[in-house]
Formats: sequence, structure tokens, C-alpha cells
Amino acid sequence: MAGEFFENVNQVHTYLQSKGWKIAYNTLRKAIDDRKLVERRKGGFAQRTVDQFARVHLAKKVDPTPEPEQPAEEKVTPGLHEQKLKRQISGLEMKERREHFAFMRERGLYTQTVTVERELADRWMSMKLFLSSWLVAEADTILAMLGGDLEQAERVAELVHGEKVRADALSQHIFSRKAELVDLFRKGLTEALNKFGSGQWFTEEMREAWEEFELNREDASREAAEDVLELLGADIEPEAVEAILARYWVLPKEAA
Repeated sequence: MAGEFFENVNQVHTYLQSKGWKIAYNTLRKAIDDRKLVERRKGGFAQRTVDQFARVHLAKKVDPTPEPEQPAEEKVTPGLHEQKLKRQISGLEMKERREHFAFMRERGLYTQTVTVERELADRWMSMKLFLSSWLVAEADTILAMLGGDLEQAERVAELVHGEKVRADALSQHIFSRKAELVDLFRKGLTEALNKFGSGQWFTEEMREAWEEFELNREDASREAAEDVLELLGADIEPEAVEAILARYWVLPKEAA
């Protein structure tokens, strides 16, 4: 060994053996071939690199007769340091995700599934009842359009007179009422959509959740607008914030 590096593999192996690390010469050669132990660009191996390789990939030899006053050296499992580091990183990432979720939930950007499901169930039942009542209310009008009144029946009788060859005239007469029927249903559907559109809530829980969401989204938009002004080097004045919000829909990335 010259200075703080080893000139060849034999010196590295001898050094590791002297430090109590358990590794065969051929195993060391394979580790070098696999790039687990990397040579210096100028050749040889730095002592710091060798020590790091040993801590990560090797296990200490166990002394069968340790002195009473000296505790036996702890056996290091190969890759134990890497495994421990991965567990720590995974734990930190999970903690960060949980804290982010809790923060977003406090800002009203998350709503419990049961709240949404209850709202959808009540909305569907209300829509079903509305359509049923609408059909009952418009039944006479619909029947009249399709020939379900005396006047229309007489008109149909005049068109046909029991002659099959005049079926085409009857078909054209019924088809002529199509526009009125479509217009009637269009108006009914428009009324239904207005009643069940956005902003109309059927449960108190969903209404409160939406109001909280809107309030926090407005606050988040103002904060984002202030960040924009700060990035541009402009003064953060209420008038400037309002001007940005009046022209653009501004939201921070996590709330978009």
C-alpha cells in the first residue's frame, strides 16, 4: 500500500483480512468485475472506497473466543446499510404523503366518498321522481300529438278510410308532429338540467363540503396570485391581486 490507496487486488485482500472482514480472493475479484468495488482512474483502490465496500457488502469474522471484557463484534449482513437506508426513505416518503393528504383535506380539497355517494343517490331519486311527474303532467299533450284525442282520431280516419294504399299519408301526418314532440321533450330536459345542475345540492353534507372547497380554493388562488407578483418582482397590492384573478384562473399546482 502506498499512501492511502492500494496498488493491486492482493493488497486490498490482505487489508480486508487484517480488518476482520470475511471475503475470499476470488470473491473479491468478482466484486471488482461487477463494479461493486471501483478502481481509481489512475489505477489502484482508495482506502476509503475499500472501507465503504466492506461496510456495505461484507460481514465481519466472528472471533470464537472473545476476551471477557470485549463484546463480540456485531455481524453485519451484506447490504444491511442499503436496506436500512431504503426503509428510512420509504418511511419518510409515506409520512410526507400522509401529511400532504391531511393538509389538503383540511383545505377542503378532499371529500369523504360516503358524502358523495349519498349526494348522488338523493340526486338520482329526485331526478327519477321529477321525470315521472313531468310525464304524468304532460301526458295529455303527448297523447294529443300522437293522435290520442277525438280530433286527431277523426283526422286519422279521414286520411285512411280503411285503405291500405293511404298508409303513406298517415305516416306523413304522424311524422309531421315529430318537431312538436321533440321540442316538448327538449324543454322538459332543459328544466330538469336547470334543477339538477351544478350548485344545486340535495344533502347538507355535500353542500357544506362544496362551500368549504370553494372558500379554500379562493384563498389558494389569492396566494398563488401573490406568488406570481413576487416572482415578477412587483408590489403585492390588493388591486394587483384582484386584477390577476379577474383575468386568469390561478391555482397552486397541488390544487389544480
